[in-house]
Amino acid sequence: MRTFLFSLAAITLLTCSARSQTHVSALDTVIEKVIPLTLDGQTGTIRFHLIVDDWAKPVRWDMKVLSKSEVLLSKSCVDTFVDKLFADTGYVTGCSGYADCKRKWYFSRIFHIYTDTVRVNDPRRKWLKTAKQSAIPGLSMPRLKKTAATEFWRDNATKDFLGIMFFFAPEGSESPFLAYMPKVNRFVIIWEGDD
Repeated sequence: MRTFLFSLAAITLLTCSARSQTHVSALDTVIEKVIPLTLDGQTGTIRFHLIVDDWAKPVRWDMKVLSKSEVLLSKSCVDTFVDKLFADTGYVTGCSGYADCKRKWYFSRIFHIYTDTVRVNDPRRKWLKTAKQSAIPGLSMPRLKKTAATEFWRDNATKDFLGIMFFFAPEGSESPFLAYMPKVNRFVIIWEGDD
């Protein structure tokens, strides 16, 4: 297995894009990207393990978000449902055709994360709530003690914090809105969507 830093993913993308679309090109690689976890500069790493037996078939992947050598979030998938959608115009923007869009997604777009500063006076704080760690298909997060959510809101009542969301498919498959708790090295769910 080869390990590439995220900055080298573009080189891999160019190499793979240049190959014939009918050529079967197996791939087993790990790509990493450093991401922000807090507003004061603490970071984590997304580690994306991509396994491609044939680019014309669904891709297998495993994504982990790590901090201090611990897994904060993980998801594994065989993209059977998503695979057929890469041929749809507009499913992934900035590409053309099944193979081009599929490679673009797996080599760059899957790393797009949504981060947003939630300020002390942010009106969203009224509807942001900490949800239970529910069973989200394929998403795994270490358990928190029952008082963690209360502690998070107490600790952040008078300060800004960073909210984070990860995307697992070009549309409609994302993580809940999360915030990092440095003192326990865990994510807490602050919003899961409409109830």
